[in-house]
Amino acid sequence: MSIDRILHLGDDAHLNQFQVIFPAGIPTGGDAETISLRTQGSFTMPQEVIYKYEIDFRGAKIPKTGRKEDTDKTFTITVRVDQQWKVYDDLKRWHRACYDPSTNVALPEVNTRVPVVIQWLDGNNKAVKTFTFMFSKLTEFKVSDADQSTGDPVTLELTFIYGRLDVS
Repeated sequence: MSIDRILHLGDDAHLNQFQVIFPAGIPTGGDAETISLRTQGSFTMPQEVIYKYEIDFRGAKIPKTGRKEDTDKTFTITVRVDQQWKVYDDLKRWHRACYDPSTNVALPEVNTRVPVVIQWLDGNNKAVKTFTFMFSKLTEFKVSDADQSTGDPVTLELTFIYGRLDVS
């Protein structure tokens, strides 16, 4: 194996070159582009899982797969909060539309689900792989811990459920 061949394999895809997009906006209004620009940290792709079961036969265990998806169907992103907490307010309004425990009210599913897009970018910031989480809904909302010993920004950890993953 030669160095020349390795160098001609092409550039690697880099973990830090991605963007989060809300192409249909936020269901309850708000600045989807600002939320996208305030995304930080890492993004972990959900593990795609095929349902499996076992057959026990005379002391042997035989794993098999069934015709069923067994994916968790969740993903999490982290967003920095602006000094006026507008990002917080926009996202909290969406979260409360999904279910508001103070009023016991939830908007219909069709009104609270939107596509969320994760795009991996090349060296020229062009999208080379797009993962669209269809029918995404904000289900978990956590404000970062307050800490007087750091100068880091406040963040929101947002967990979504989704219906289908489209890849292009």
